[in-house]
Amino acid sequence: MKCTILGAGSPTYQLPYTKNTHLPAYLLEDGEDCILFECTENMVTRLSEISVPLSRLSTVAITHVHLDHFQLPALVLSLFCTKIAGGQISDILTVYAPQEVIRAYYAIMDLQVPDRKGRGFEYPQITFVPVSDSNNRTGSLTLMSKPVYHGNGAVESVAYRVEKQGKIVAYSGDCGMCEGIKTIARDADLFLCDSSVQIGDFSSSSKYGHFNPFEVGIVCKEAGVKRVVLVHYAGYDLPEAMITECKRSGFTGEVICGQDYMTYEV
Repeated sequence: MKCTILGAGSPTYQLPYTKNTHLPAYLLEDGEDCILFECTENMVTRLSEISVPLSRLSTVAITHVHLDHFQLPALVLSLFCTKIAGGQISDILTVYAPQEVIRAYYAIMDLQVPDRKGRGFEYPQITFVPVSDSNNRTGSLTLMSKPVYHGNGAVESVAYRVEKQGKIVAYSGDCGMCEGIKTIARDADLFLCDSSVQIGDFSSSSKYGHFNPFEVGIVCKEAGVKRVVLVHYAGYDLPEAMITECKRSGFTGEVICGQDYMTYEV
């Protein structure tokens, strides 16, 4: 499996320690199988940057409804317009998402495309698969989801785990300390983990629901993670300081501060 970071950042720009990274998005490829985790701004452009044609994009997995993770209607519009202009897309798009995301999608489409109210676009044909505590198959990959704590507990949010032949890639979405994230991260070969809170701030994990780098290390140490990539960071701290802080937890695996367009093989 190959994982490419299409967006390692958060909705903060021009802060001292961020390079204006894109909003969260991660592409997992394995042969013919391809999953896009999160769907945010300029998605088509970012896929083009890594030479992934729209015809390959047939599966999307979204963690929660917040705007820095969920801008699916814009992608669907791009796919529809590409198709009617003669371009190539996958005619079927399967979207794994919490029910809250699915409801929001239809509400947004009705508001922003009133001339098509109740009909949506002919292309692509979208199949929504509601997820919570779920196990699904997409091609040769097993896709697990678990509920995680975020948004003061008021947001329906999940983390994802992909398995194939004993190899594991896990993605936290946005979350604080909870049993769900420990299960998702268990024995992961590669763990993409939210680390958006400033070093030394231990208030968010149990309140709003975000990790600082030290807390990421605690999860990784307990779960037996082999390699963690710190993502969704806001630019409060130097990348080197974030890595050091994560290791200070006692986690002895590999720690990387993610950057846009980095790739990792599992």
